[in-house]
Amino acid sequence: MSRDGNSARNKLILHRSNVNAAGQAQHRARRLKYHGSSTVVAAGLLALATAIGVPVRAAGPPAPTPPPVAGLSNWANWAPIPGASLSFLSPSLAVNTPGGTVELATTRLDLGIDTSRFGGGAWSPVVATGRVSFLPPVILADAGGVPQLLSVAPDATVQHSRFQGGAWSDPIPTGVASVMPLAAAVNPTGGSLELVTVGLDGGIRHSRFLNNAWSAPALLNAISFAPPTLVANPAGGLELAVLGLDRQLYHARFTGGQWSAFQSTGVLSDMAAALAVSGDGVVHLAATGLDRNVVHARFVNNAWTAPVPTGIQSGLSPTLVFNSGSSTVELLARGLDRTVQHGRFVNGAWAAPVSLGITTDTRPAVAAGAGGAINAAVTATDGNVYASSFTATPPAPTVSFSKDIMPRIFSAYGCNGCHGGSGGLTLGSQAFKNIVNKASTERPQLMRIKPGDPANSYLFQKITGAPTISGSRMPLGGRQVAVADVELVRQWILAGAPNN
Repeated sequence: MSRDGNSARNKLILHRSNVNAAGQAQHRARRLKYHGSSTVVAAGLLALATAIGVPVRAAGPPAPTPPPVAGLSNWANWAPIPGASLSFLSPSLAVNTPGGTVELATTRLDLGIDTSRFGGGAWSPVVATGRVSFLPPVILADAGGVPQLLSVAPDATVQHSRFQGGAWSDPIPTGVASVMPLAAAVNPTGGSLELVTVGLDGGIRHSRFLNNAWSAPALLNAISFAPPTLVANPAGGLELAVLGLDRQLYHARFTGGQWSAFQSTGVLSDMAAALAVSGDGVVHLAATGLDRNVVHARFVNNAWTAPVPTGIQSGLSPTLVFNSGSSTVELLARGLDRTVQHGRFVNGAWAAPVSLGITTDTRPAVAAGAGGAINAAVTATDGNVYASSFTATPPAPTVSFSKDIMPRIFSAYGCNGCHGGSGGLTLGSQAFKNIVNKASTERPQLMRIKPGDPANSYLFQKITGAPTISGSRMPLGGRQVAVADVELVRQWILAGAPNN
């Protein structure tokens, strides 16, 4: 990664030499909230095992009463993984597109890691990996459909195994250690396995598995004591989010073998973020703010938008995924009432969140499949791991300015005939640049079209005959705009008044 950057970034993210041991301990303790309080228990068990030199078997605290598991809001019933042991850490989930399966990794109460896969309409029996970890594992599927498992051993070294011939391979040394949950992704450019870790010193390191060997870890110019977040960009490269010591979330991009400088997202948090990349190449970030409201920001045209609320509150990090089947962004988070909440970003706005009923004290796992299917796994409050799926209904088509607004409104109602330039308003071929974010002549304090706000768009007020307009309702002397067409204009404005 380039080590050049402005002084503000260097001050906010901090260099490794600026952090003392006390600060490291403070941040490690607070940022373990990423996966829930159970992660703190696991860290304590690790310390105990190291001190007295005996194996640790965690006495997890599952609730005695099973949580609600009925499917809600188009979700299938939450089904326990057959044969899976009780757990108290977050599971890991991945869609294996070449293999046509869904891969799952869970952690037992004795810290052993098991895996299972969903194919042919059922979950397979669990397979013991032989790995032991005090942090949640990460399961992935490479470009050839081979499942890959990354885990943190009790000595903090990161281990890598592959599932071939019905069994997990012996660990492959990665040459790196981590004290935080891992961030990993398969790079669509070249198919390499990418890993980002946080060391005991808070340093963020990047390693790559390519040609059956791990590269030497590269130390990035940032420091954090929260888990990093890494996702692949389908257009090529990687997107990385880290939490700075100033409690701002920062973003960097890996393309062409180089990391960009870290850039502030403008989001304040005290835990890890979630990332997803939508089909239009926009990077989406969701995070739990300092006030426990989960917010959403987007990276558009090399700049981050201001964060907006999703309608969900949480005490843990959320999860985020892009649903290519419905062109929506799907968010899962543990609500303050302990139930899993589902939010959807549809046509530029967040729909009201829906509680899925099942209760948890850890971060849900989510993965997007083909055809609009969303797969989820949750370690519930009874200690069992449950899985469910959701198939989204595609949202209503986005209103097009060129195909809907121009012919159905401006042409059909004769608006462009009268307004070839009347009142400074042109509704012909140059209509878009003359109405969007342009002040009205009659009411200069209002925009003719204010993206996202029909009520304060003067052109919308004119076609609806609002009492606040000057002059007459439009179209003047012609038939009024039909209710369905008014709604068309309203939906276009709500979607941000795009020039599409």
